Amino acid sequence: MTGEKTFYDFVRIGAHAFFMLGTLISILVFDRQIAIASILMLTIGDPASGLAQRFKGASRDSIEGHTAVLKPPGIILIMFITSWLVGYLFLGSLAISLSGAIGATLADGLRLKVGDSIIDDNLTIPLYAGFFMSLASLW
Repeated sequence: MTGEKTFYDFVRIGAHAFFMLGTLISILVFDRQIAIASILMLTIGDPASGLAQRFKGASRDSIEGHTAVLKPPGIILIMFITSWLVGYLFLGSLAISLSGAIGATLADGLRLKVGDSIIDDNLTIPLYAGFFMSLASLW
């Protein structure tokens, strides 16, 4: 790199903007109950895994590759259990809540990179969870 600044060096989009975008898309795209459950998985599951990561002293980027960053297994498990519990308590369906928990956990645990930027999980958690729950609700 030549040391030149790009547009992305000056613009930093906060996590709250991705949270709002993820919730808005969820509300517009998914069934009402599924949208609410996916947003709850974001608002409860993501902070639970974040707190667990801080208490365990785990590094933020445990296993890093060219296209993805994987969180430690214990943190992934906390996200899965929390998301499943939230989904089950809200929806009352084991299959749909498990599907949503899988989607939320994938979005939280496996952060995808586009170029040099990581796609914020505040956007992907409700979208993956809602998509997986929508598929499960078809059966």
